[in-house]
Amino acid sequence: MKHLKFTILLAVVYGILLCFAGCDKENSVKNPESTVLNNTPEVTDVPATDEPYEPGFELHFIDVGQGDCMLLVADGEAMLIDSGNVGKGEGVVEYLKEQGVTKLKYLILTHGHADHVGGMPEVMDAFPFEKMFVYDEPVCEEEPYKNFMGIIGERSYEYVMPELGSKHSLGKGEFIVLGPSRLDNSNLNNNSISIKFTYGNRSFLLCGDAQAMQEKDLIKFAKENDISLDVDVWKANHHGSLAGCSQGFINKAKAEFIVIQVGANNIYGYPGLATVNRLKNSGAVIYRNDVNGNIIVKTDGETLDWTTER
Repeated sequence: MKHLKFTILLAVVYGILLCFAGCDKENSVKNPESTVLNNTPEVTDVPATDEPYEPGFELHFIDVGQGDCMLLVADGEAMLIDSGNVGKGEGVVEYLKEQGVTKLKYLILTHGHADHVGGMPEVMDAFPFEKMFVYDEPVCEEEPYKNFMGIIGERSYEYVMPELGSKHSLGKGEFIVLGPSRLDNSNLNNNSISIKFTYGNRSFLLCGDAQAMQEKDLIKFAKENDISLDVDVWKANHHGSLAGCSQGFINKAKAEFIVIQVGANNIYGYPGLATVNRLKNSGAVIYRNDVNGNIIVKTDGETLDWTTER
């Protein structure tokens, strides 16, 4: 009998010890000071907005016929350079929405000619924007430009001429303003806001309708400020006209890829045959909106991936 009582007592004590052990195990899992929980890696690379985005950089050469229009998207932030001619705005808006654009960090008008400013009213109606870069050209008498400036005045939009040499960020990318360095009242093309955009180890040169005079200014400014014009992708100046894309500028750009924003069978005869030959002789791969439709280049900062509509 004594042995039986002793056995029962041991069983009771053992059961109590197991209960305490179980409680300690449960508490160790819930304890916020647990080593396991403290070693959980923190998530630090969180986008500033809840909106999803694709990392990397995209440059869209939008086919607007005879004119310029470029969408740049870097890590979810977007900017638009020019907007095509009058009547092209709705198409530009639709294209941007198809790409998931809801707002613009920058809206840039390179200069006042109709084939660059014509679609701006529709773009401004459709998308909020943070900064607008415009070269105020009082001598420009073209109605699309005057209409555009009138809208800016009516709505009290603020705009600035970006400071020469200033740098601006877009996602993890950056662009520097290379021109214009002076006002040319006799030729508005030479007033084009010109930038070099860099993303990782890849670079892009976008100089609007720069012609011979501004091309010389761009080369001079770059040399004086130790800026290389040697890039991977260059949008041919002034739609590849005979007045732009001088041999000297081609030699400085040394672009591996060249895109000509030009409309099929345009009345100006762009691009000029002599210019096309110069561009081909540079050894660059050439894309054209009139041939390829919409042209898109994407990069992670290293590789370049090209897509064309046709």
